Amino acid sequence: MEIRKPYLDSELNLIRLAEMLSVSTHHLSYVINTGFEKNFFNTLMSSGLNRPRNC
Repeated sequence: MEIRKPYLDSELNLIRLAEMLSVSTHHLSYVINTGFEKNFFNTLMSSGLNRPRNC
């Protein structure tokens, strides 16, 4: 079983994530907007998951 970590991809975007999840970008955007009350970019940035890490 392959474990993916898309949040480590510095080029992650709504389109790429929707493709990984096999959902439409519209549906994914709707879920993020209503669930987190933020758009995709703001959700990603506020989560801290896509920030550079110091080794």
